[in-house]
Amino acid sequence: MCVIIPNLTRDVRPYAFIENVVTHKEYRHCGYATGCLNYAKEIAKSENCYKIMLLTGAKNAETLDFYRKAGYNSTDKTAFIQWIDRNYVEGKSGYANLTYFIFKSDFIHSRSFFILI
Repeated sequence: MCVIIPNLTRDVRPYAFIENVVTHKEYRHCGYATGCLNYAKEIAKSENCYKIMLLTGAKNAETLDFYRKAGYNSTDKTAFIQWIDRNYVEGKSGYANLTYFIFKSDFIHSRSFFILI
């Protein structure tokens, strides 16, 4: 998911936030995640964002190296998370099994783009 977030700094330019980049194991190494990140970057550019922040819960080297090769770094910011619903932390929430879906929606003051594979 890519969300465009309004901002009060950086000449009031928004920034993009990416989370939940997940590719089914049978479709990995096919370029889908790279395509999604590139599409999110184009969205961010078109919305005049000054940066893209990506948050991942992945700890494995392959996934982290993928993000680094895509141009993201893990040294500029520190993320802190406070969970409201512990069921999501423990994986009890569930999610739909989608093959390919692109959804664009306008929220109150931000825009979200869902690219699910």
